[in-house]
Amino acid sequence: MAGERYLLSGNQIAVYGSWNTSYPGGLTTIKLHQVTTLGDADSRYFLVRTQGDGDTVTNGQYFAVYEAVDDGNGNLVPGPMVIPPTFATPDAFNNTGAGDDYIIFGMFGGSQFAVDLAGFEPGNTASFKQGEDVLPGGDGELNVDTIEQANPDASAICFARGTLIRTPTGDVPVETLAVGALVCVPDGPPRPIRWIARRVIPLGHANRHLAPVRILRGAFGPGLPSRDLLVSPNHRVMHRSPWAQLWFDSADVLLPAKFMINGRTVRHETAARRVEYWHFLLDSHEVVWSNGVLTESLHPGDVALTGMAGATRAELLEIFPELAGHDASLQQTCLPSLRRFEADLLLRSGDLQLSDGEG
Repeated sequence: MAGERYLLSGNQIAVYGSWNTSYPGGLTTIKLHQVTTLGDADSRYFLVRTQGDGDTVTNGQYFAVYEAVDDGNGNLVPGPMVIPPTFATPDAFNNTGAGDDYIIFGMFGGSQFAVDLAGFEPGNTASFKQGEDVLPGGDGELNVDTIEQANPDASAICFARGTLIRTPTGDVPVETLAVGALVCVPDGPPRPIRWIARRVIPLGHANRHLAPVRILRGAFGPGLPSRDLLVSPNHRVMHRSPWAQLWFDSADVLLPAKFMINGRTVRHETAARRVEYWHFLLDSHEVVWSNGVLTESLHPGDVALTGMAGATRAELLEIFPELAGHDASLQQTCLPSLRRFEADLLLRSGDLQLSDGEG
C-alpha cells in the first residue's frame, strides 16, 4: 500500500542521464548512461511507494527516494526527499523495465533513476537484458518483499535451507518446521516454535556481507558439526570452556560465526548469488542443536520491527506484544555474547581451536 518504505544502500539506487534500447538476438537490452549512484554501501536511503499497492511493482505505481536520517533514538526514518515520486513502467520493452532484482524509472517521464538490489557495478553505464535477471525460482517481476529483504542492515539470526534442527523425534531440516513444532534445548523440556519465517535474498556487491558463513563438517572436532553448517554472519555459536569461565564469568558463551572466519574451515560464501534463510522465535532466547552444534534461536531483541512489512509486523506484535514496548528483558541473550576483541582472545589463546574439518 502507499506509504511503504524500504531501506536500501546508496549504491543500490542510481540516477542516469539518458538511455537507449537494442535488440541483439531478438531480446531487449536497455542501457543507461551517465549513471551515478546516490552513495556507497554505507549510505542509507528509503525507497517509498507513494501510490499503488499489491505484492508486485506494476505499471503506474509511484515511488520516491528519501535520505535516511536518525530520529534521535537510534532509528532511521525518511528525511529530505532526494528523488520526487515517479511512476513505474516495469512492463516496458517486453517486460525489461524491471526484473527480479531491479527496476528502471523515468524512461517515459519523471525523474530518471533506477534500483538494482544487487548493487550497481562501478562505471557510468548499466545494462539490463530481457530475461537475464530472472533468478532461480524467480518470475521476472520485482516483488516488494524482495525489496524489503534487500535491506542492507538486515542481520537476522538465520539458518540456511537444509540445516538439521534437533527435535524430540530426531534431526529435521529447518524448512520442514512450523509454528507449534517442538525443538530441543540443552536445559529443560523441548520448546515450541512461536514464529518462523523464510527469506530469499539476492546477493550482489551491495549486500555481500549478508552471504552465509560455511562452517565445515568437523571444524570444531569429530562430528562437530555433523555436516557443513551454513548460517547468517551474525548467527552466534555456543562455545564452552574453562577459559571462558575465567575471562567472561560464564563457561558458555556465544560468538558470531563471522568472528571465526579463517578462510579454511570457516568461510564466507561470498560467491553465492542468492541465499535462502530461515529463522524462528521461541518464547525466549535459547540455544538449539543445528547439524549437531549448539547455536542460537532468533533473539527477540534483534527483531527490527521498523524494517518489516506491515502484515509481518502485526503478526509478530500479536504473538509478542512486549516487542512494541521494547521490554528490557528482551535485550538479554540466554548466554553472554562476545564482542570481536573477546572472540579474538579465545582464538589467539588457542582455547577455541578450529580443526582441519571433515572430522
